[in-house]
Amino acid sequence: MVEPFSVALHSVRRAKVEVGSRAAIVGGGTIGLCTLQALRACGVVDVFVIEKSSAKKKFAEDLGASAFIQAEISDPQRTILDLTGGVGADYTFECVGSEAALATALKVTRPGGTVCLTGVIPHPIQFNWNDLLRDEKSVTTTNAYNDEFPMVIAMLNDGRLKAEPLISRTFPLQEAWHHLTQFEEAGRANIKMLIEMNA
Repeated sequence: MVEPFSVALHSVRRAKVEVGSRAAIVGGGTIGLCTLQALRACGVVDVFVIEKSSAKKKFAEDLGASAFIQAEISDPQRTILDLTGGVGADYTFECVGSEAALATALKVTRPGGTVCLTGVIPHPIQFNWNDLLRDEKSVTTTNAYNDEFPMVIAMLNDGRLKAEPLISRTFPLQEAWHHLTQFEEAGRANIKMLIEMNA
């Protein structure tokens, strides 16, 4: 679990998040929920999680999300504007890796705000730079992690980050193939599945 938390913390550091700010996360999977915890640990006052699957709602709320916005039911832009008095998010983290998620991240970020690309978009996309220029939004990128492992270990030890709530299933090595072949169907309801290695 140190690795995904390091990805999240690196993103938060790259975005130069300020204490007392408001943030949105597009994507409520492992990286998105690790980013939620990292933002909270760094003093962000509100964190809004935007996610398609309702199965991630309990995870997000239990980990301190100010609001869970199910993108297929509610308009993320309108909802975040309503939650922020018409302002928008100061920082938005794209944790999916898709063109649609990037478009959502740009829409929910306030003028002058920052979008951090954490997810890896696997193909070239069409992009209108005027969407940034018009409202003077900034985009920063992040590639995995740098020197965050020791920081994450310390934050796990002192309770600022919590790994246990993200572990949705654990099974022994001899059952791994059976469970992993069903991962596609079970994936939406799971965050992190761990394989126990017997000595």
